[in-house]
Amino acid sequence: MAAFSYRALDQNGSVVRGVLQGDSERQVRAQLRSQSLKPLEIKTASEGAGRWFSLQSSPRLTSNDLAIITRQLATLVQSGLPLTDALQASAKQSRKPKLQELLLQVRSRVQEGYSFANALGESPKSFDQLYRATVRAGESAGYLGPVLLRLAEYCESGQDTRQKLAMAMIYPAILLLVSALVIVAMMTFVVPKLIGLFQHRDRELPGLTQLLISTSEFFSAYGLHLLVLLVAAAIAFSYWLRSPENRLNWHRFLLRLPAVGGWQRSYDAARFAATLSIMVSSGVPLL
Repeated sequence: MAAFSYRALDQNGSVVRGVLQGDSERQVRAQLRSQSLKPLEIKTASEGAGRWFSLQSSPRLTSNDLAIITRQLATLVQSGLPLTDALQASAKQSRKPKLQELLLQVRSRVQEGYSFANALGESPKSFDQLYRATVRAGESAGYLGPVLLRLAEYCESGQDTRQKLAMAMIYPAILLLVSALVIVAMMTFVVPKLIGLFQHRDRELPGLTQLLISTSEFFSAYGLHLLVLLVAAAIAFSYWLRSPENRLNWHRFLLRLPAVGGWQRSYDAARFAATLSIMVSSGVPLL
């Protein structure tokens, strides 16, 4: 049984999208008509989500989506529901078509005889190596339910930490942004109007005032160019970080910073300990 994505018209004439499973496109059309939907377009998962799997470019899940999926699967498997039924139930509860396709594609692989870990391995961007190794250990030991429960707690803990960090950074980020905007606005619009007052005086201006005037003239003349340069530099830096060697050098630089380095080492040590704990407790060999 394969997954099919569809577009159809409901009774009000609105276009609806979703994912259904069936043995053929004809069967999916019959299912849609039984739901009072008029099929417009039906594609197999191999035309959509299946291509992500074959090219190893599956959709990247957010940490929130991964936490929700893992908690749902853990609850359903722990309650005794077969894995294929749990995957189908989780897919039906999701409101995101791409996520539905992903879960149904994993379910199709499991029905074909793949292990759950191998089925997840076809979407490495959605389920990382830690996730797959933990699931594989739980499957081989016969404790998939408890392992999924540990994974759910781990994902939720990481999501909670990220949310707390983001909330703590919102206020400083807003202050920094507003301060920068105010300074740029003053240099670009306010200071140039005051320069005329200084120019009418015969006295030599202090060095700090001259620096302020020069900075204002620079922002007025090259402000837009500077903005474009900063955006280009940010994009170039993000591409530069894609290289493992460059990313390693950048992380080494961060670790040498006086304040940031200590915090980064503590954070990485805690994350390493938490990750190692969940994998070893789930049965993954230490090596």
